[in-house]
Amino acid sequence: SQSHAIDTMVWINPGVKISYTFGEGLTWGFEISVVLMPESWDDMKERPWAYGFVFSIDSNFDGLTKYHLGGELVGPFIGIESGPSYIKYNGKGIFGLSTSFWGGLWILPFYTYTNVFGSSQSFHELGSHFKLHLTPNGNYSGDGDDDDHDIF
Repeated sequence: SQSHAIDTMVWINPGVKISYTFGEGLTWGFEISVVLMPESWDDMKERPWAYGFVFSIDSNFDGLTKYHLGGELVGPFIGIESGPSYIKYNGKGIFGLSTSFWGGLWILPFYTYTNVFGSSQSFHELGSHFKLHLTPNGNYSGDGDDDDHDIF
């Protein structure tokens, strides 16, 4: 069968999040992700996944702040993301690996597990992201534009 090149587009996804970090309380954060995804529904049928990277900062403003950079793999309305984290915890700087599972589109419930390197310490976080989906030209998903190439 004949195959064709899959056109991709870039989405920039800024957002805020609120979560509960078990044993630490309410956690607030900011996140931005950049995702390369198929440009049209026809391309999505050929390759129903996207990929990108994410940067986030989270804090409970009471001894816990986490800086995180990760890579992500995205399917239709679900995703997984993982990468290193630098954590300021009770005045100490520690490193770990955070992995998140999420679902949704503009409101994305998620679970994050962070394993601290060289320690039995770990963090479990449950919450929601609230995100926009922007293209570099200023369009966003849900803008009412019925362009045949936009997925959202």
